[in-house]
Amino acid sequence: MAYKNRYCYLLLVMLSIFLLTVLAGCRRTGTVEQTGDYQIVLLGEPSTAVGQTELQFLVTDGVNEPVDGLSLNVKGDMTHAGMVPVVRDANQSEEGLYIVPWEWTMRGDWIVTVTAVDAAQKQAQARFDLSIR
Repeated sequence: MAYKNRYCYLLLVMLSIFLLTVLAGCRRTGTVEQTGDYQIVLLGEPSTAVGQTELQFLVTDGVNEPVDGLSLNVKGDMTHAGMVPVVRDANQSEEGLYIVPWEWTMRGDWIVTVTAVDAAQKQAQARFDLSIR
């Protein structure tokens, strides 16, 4: 009986470690750091595979209303030196939703920085840490 309990416990521990490893490999990491007059939210779970995808951002104001007409600059940097950053712009939106064509050029940890600028040159910036597998 003790052998069976020990085996079940070991199996449960191994399964837990496996599940945690899998979940850690496909999650967003870190927290969003934000400054400025607007809130920038990365919507959904962007593709975490190398290649073409799109990033979707929702921009709202201080009373949580969608903001259109901003100029969004999105810059992706890897966390290690030597990689050319990916930079894209988005100028069109509908109900605060900005869609940015994107390409993950390499596996690894990325820092995506989004800068939103309005016509009066007020700006906001948000940072997202993502792991690409």
